[in-house]
Formats: sequence, C-alpha cells, structure tokens
Amino acid sequence: MIETLQQGSSYAADIDGLIILAAVLSGFWFFVAQAVFFWLIFRYRAKPGKKSKVYRGPYEYGRSDRESDFWPHDEPAQCPRNR
Repeated sequence: MIETLQQGSSYAADIDGLIILAAVLSGFWFFVAQAVFFWLIFRYRAKPGKKSKVYRGPYEYGRSDRESDFWPHDEPAQCPRNR
C-alpha cells in the first residue's frame, strides 16, 4: 500500500523505509513472544492425575516471627490514610 501512494516530499521514501523497518522488527518480536506464550501454555498445562504445586511464600512453614512486617495488609484500619 505504501508503494501506491504519491510521495509528498523528497525524503518520504526514507521515512517509509523506517516505518517498514519498525513494522518488521516489532512484528518479528510479536511472533516470538506469541510462540513463547503458547509454548509455556502447552508446557505447563494441567495433566490428569497430577496435582499442581502451590508456593505460598516464605511464611508457609510457620515463620510467625516476621508476620508483623506486613501489618497494613492484615488490618487496613491501621493505615495512616484510613485514620
């Protein structure tokens, strides 16, 4: 489509080349990202008879001595904004 348009200036062909280059580069990386996305979907899909692993964070194993580090999330009424 760009080839059928009439040039409006002497440097329009250079600009058209840059636009095509940007479209090709971004299109290439778009398809690479799509390929990785679908590969990860198929790689980590649910399999029958296999239970999924869940990571619950560092406090999963009873480390209650550091639970007070996240007090705004435990009781929102203590946040300075809510007083």
